[in-house]
Amino acid sequence: MAAATTTERRRAVAEALPLRPRDFFVLLVLAGGELHGYGIMKGVERESRGSVRLEVGSLYRTLDRLLAAGLIEEAGADSAATAATAADSERRRNYRLASFGREVMRAEAARLQEVVRMVQAKGLLRGAGEP
Repeated sequence: MAAATTTERRRAVAEALPLRPRDFFVLLVLAGGELHGYGIMKGVERESRGSVRLEVGSLYRTLDRLLAAGLIEEAGADSAATAATAADSERRRNYRLASFGREVMRAEAARLQEVVRMVQAKGLLRGAGEP
């Protein structure tokens, strides 16, 4: 994506939308900083208030897909979050939000904000405690 024109970049962002709920929450969690798989799994569960739960297999399939799409990247071995021993760091891979992933998250947030605005305009979103 580095050499893409502005128009190509916008098109790529638009084509990445809408995000699947699990992808959205993985990217949201990684927007807070790099994490390893287990940290991502727990962060997704926490941020989604339990509505999205990732098992190990689905987590790594999701991460592989997000890596291939350029939305996330593996954090380098020089990362402060990398485990101390070489054997441990080989097992534990850390991931971070890529710049393209950050652009996609901004666009998705804007899209969702517009959805909420439309729902509010139709009177479908009630305040706390209303039926």
